[in-house]
Amino acid sequence: MWGNSVWGARPRRPSTLRRSIYRETARGQTVLDFAIGMSVFLLAVAFVFAFVPSLLEPFATSEGSHTIVAERGAAHLTETSLSAGSAPGVLSAACTAAFFGENGSNGNDCDWTHDADAVAEEIGAGEFRSVNVTITRDGGSTVAFSGGDDLPPDASVSTASRIVELDGKTHRLTVRVW
Repeated sequence: MWGNSVWGARPRRPSTLRRSIYRETARGQTVLDFAIGMSVFLLAVAFVFAFVPSLLEPFATSEGSHTIVAERGAAHLTETSLSAGSAPGVLSAACTAAFFGENGSNGNDCDWTHDADAVAEEIGAGEFRSVNVTITRDGGSTVAFSGGDDLPPDASVSTASRIVELDGKTHRLTVRVW
């Protein structure tokens, strides 16, 4: 009746109402969709940049290991190598002088195996670290003993200190590792 179809196809009705609604509302993307999508994307990128370095951190050397070596070295020197054995933090004057090469002492009765020139080996710092040991008095203004490598002017240095007694006077033993 309305078409020339043999099979009885449905007649087509004009859909002007449906076409006008479709043209006004069916857009590909709105400003709000774009803003939400870009926000999610930028958050994902920021997350990746924030957490990927922490995933790779165990494979990189850090300054934290230098701090541990400095603390361990200061404890080893004050409790074992230079200790008088009477109390913690009391250093033997003879062993300390022999360790730093003062007064011609030989250090035969002391617990250290290397002197201040090889302090890295004495505290077990390893061959790729530099170590400096200094014993000061009077609040750090007077250096009583010093040994090890010279301090670099621009390197990151980890420091550990112990308050010790030497010859009945209070001193500060400082171990620096870089």
